[in-house]
Amino acid sequence: MATGEIGAIEWPCELTQALKDALISIAQPTNQIGEASTHGGIWTVKGVVYVVSGTVKLCLMSQDASNLMGALMGPHDWVGAASVDNDTNFSVYVEEVEPVQLLYFPANLVQKLCIEKPECYKWLFHCISRMQPKWFQAKLTSLHDKKLRVVYALMSLASMSPKMAGVLPKIRISQQQLSDVCGVSRPRVNGVLKSLEGEGSIQVSRGAVQILDTAKLGHQLDDLNLTFHDPRAVVTR
Repeated sequence: MATGEIGAIEWPCELTQALKDALISIAQPTNQIGEASTHGGIWTVKGVVYVVSGTVKLCLMSQDASNLMGALMGPHDWVGAASVDNDTNFSVYVEEVEPVQLLYFPANLVQKLCIEKPECYKWLFHCISRMQPKWFQAKLTSLHDKKLRVVYALMSLASMSPKMAGVLPKIRISQQQLSDVCGVSRPRVNGVLKSLEGEGSIQVSRGAVQILDTAKLGHQLDDLNLTFHDPRAVVTR
């Protein structure tokens, strides 16, 4: 692993340096997990993944391969910890939204490390706990109307984008990707984007959405139950 990647890790809880070193020793830098590329494919999760940079769209799949719900994972998110000591395969559709760099902790090596260093279970527990609010919020948001779902996705993507003083957030995402994340048909996503553009909140271009007024767009979420995760706290601060 590169020194920069090691220093960039945001651990989900306090851990001893000995465990951090042990985890770093088994981490594999990648943008591909097993047979599933982040450019699109089915990922049968077996291990923990840490997002160093970029954004990934994950959709939990039902047995008939229909999407149950989608969520966005960005820098410092931990994915897959629940799969490490579980015989059930979690089928997830994964697609890169922004170019990603990942660290992959293979399940078999994590299991071995848990036996050698029981503190590893603490790390797994907090990896799961840290991601639960996003999944809970994704499910909660899916109960609301299409406009709120699209705005929530845009604000979430903006919260994961690099911040530069004086530069408006520009989200590189196709309308089809946005449709998959929101669980809203592409024509309806297009209609919502046109409406938001007409209100002066965003500007739409091919393969991208630029947020022109983060506060105005954020106010659209005032009627959304954001109990578990509010992306506005990051975007508008």
